[in-house]
Amino acid sequence: MALWCVDFKDKLDSIVAVCFNKNEKFVNIMKESFEYFINQRQNKPAEVIGLYCMVVCLSVSLRVLATVNSTCRQMLVVGSVHAQCGLRSVV
Repeated sequence: MALWCVDFKDKLDSIVAVCFNKNEKFVNIMKESFEYFINQRQNKPAEVIGLYCMVVCLSVSLRVLATVNSTCRQMLVVGSVHAQCGLRSVV
């Protein structure tokens, strides 16, 4: 449902951009109409879209965190190798 709403909004935006040359009044009318349409549904797609966006952001954050953890582990391994060899870190 959330993906359908996002895709539908993208299609509306592209129609406004191409056919109406991003006319400010028409952009505002389409935005308000889409908001009205979303909020009239019984299953509250606006909440579903919000949850979907939150999940996407969290998944990106988790990937970034995994990359940082991987980098930290590599730094720890390098540090332990230096310590075993009697080398001092220059950092």
